[in-house]
Amino acid sequence: MHRIFREPLFHFMAVAVLLLLLDTGWRHFRKPVVEISAAAVDARSRTWQETAGEPPSTEQRMQIAKELAIEEVFFREALKRDMAADNRVRTSLIQMMRTSLKPPVTPPSDDQLKEIRAESPRENIMLPAKVSFEHVSFSNSSEVPNDLPSRLRGGEKPPESTLSVRMANPLPPTFQPQLERLLGKEFTTAVFALPLEEWHGPMTSSRGVHFLRIHSREPEQPIPFEQIRGMLEAKWIQLRENEVIAVEGQKLEKQYRIVLPSSTTPTPAKP
Repeated sequence: MHRIFREPLFHFMAVAVLLLLLDTGWRHFRKPVVEISAAAVDARSRTWQETAGEPPSTEQRMQIAKELAIEEVFFREALKRDMAADNRVRTSLIQMMRTSLKPPVTPPSDDQLKEIRAESPRENIMLPAKVSFEHVSFSNSSEVPNDLPSRLRGGEKPPESTLSVRMANPLPPTFQPQLERLLGKEFTTAVFALPLEEWHGPMTSSRGVHFLRIHSREPEQPIPFEQIRGMLEAKWIQLRENEVIAVEGQKLEKQYRIVLPSSTTPTPAKP
């Protein structure tokens, strides 16, 4: 036995085993640590309770902790493998960064909101003109009776329309843009210039031929301030937030060396 201990081969094998054990221990202790806090488990448990209707058991909380650990491992491995360079991930991270820079904003005053209203597009702050009318409509001119205009002006009951598109008769007050989409801009412009309570026609639209009697017409008018207050507040807050984000972005930008392309001309597509 003593001879074995004196053999060089035994010494070599003993050193090899010792080195292997040391390497295994070193590998274990040099592993990155993933530590899941009790607060993180509590937060995920609240989500669990909202879904399940009851708090998770001790075993389920342990499973939640394990899920959080594997999620953290996945996250770190994704960063190692440059998955953050994916455009979808980049967009989410950029938006998260912008959100983190948003400052708390004091609600605007009425005067500030009125300034925003004055700078807003007309379609956001004005109610379009609208019109209502009675009509007799046909898909094409060949369906129009020859004596229809005189019959209408004489007070006869209008015949049924044959227009392919369903349109109320009489048409209730309708905003100008809606009528333009339904029957065309040129036709709508002509309708808004007609005298009230008289039969007019034939008039051609993108849908067919029409005879009209205008019942009412209202001009464009401002949307009441209180009805658009929420929209104006949101726009004012967004403008203030964007101003702060731009300033903070400039500060962060100074920490980098920015290299821009020498030309912004589009690169020709390859044939």
